[in-house]
Amino acid sequence: LISGGLDSMLLAEALQAHGYPVHVLHVNYGLRGADSDGDEALVREWAERAGCPIQVVTAPVNFGDAPDLQARARALRYDAAAQWASELGSNLVATAHHADDAIETFLLFAARGTGIDGLVSLSPQNGLLRRPLLEFHKSELRVEAEAMGLTWREDASNEGDKYTRNHLRHHALPALEQAIPQARDGIRTTMRRLRHLQKFAEVAIQR
Repeated sequence: LISGGLDSMLLAEALQAHGYPVHVLHVNYGLRGADSDGDEALVREWAERAGCPIQVVTAPVNFGDAPDLQARARALRYDAAAQWASELGSNLVATAHHADDAIETFLLFAARGTGIDGLVSLSPQNGLLRRPLLEFHKSELRVEAEAMGLTWREDASNEGDKYTRNHLRHHALPALEQAIPQARDGIRTTMRRLRHLQKFAEVAIQR
């Protein structure tokens, strides 16, 4: 799943560099007009240059008008990825989620009330999904992408506070880091330990 952003372009380059057979799936939601088309053009250009097959899924007209946009967008791309993986006979779909995404998800679920499953719902492996960048912070990925001279596109919608996740990113996390400078690394460690605890509980139940 390649959006055209920093994280996904770095993932695509890394997978290809390590010899994986990369098939690119891009979803154009049509929510940002020419910017959405620019994202698609960048991904198509990369796939052509890399010699990777590409499939572009276009969201239905007026996709952004109905409620629960983020949930519907997530369902659209994951369903499309699962379907194409099935057609290809593949059992792996890679996404570019990183540690900061997982931290935001952790805080989001913790604030709403959840159990271990919710706190570690963004895990390195879940069914078909693989998240090879999950142990790296966004800042670390940016340093690597810049060092490699990669080209990517920024999504302007990430700059606003319309979505709860964005509000956490722009306000809650910086405030937490101001009080506890090592907050991101601490939460990342906590999630890692919770995943171990979750696996231990699963094995114990099976026994």
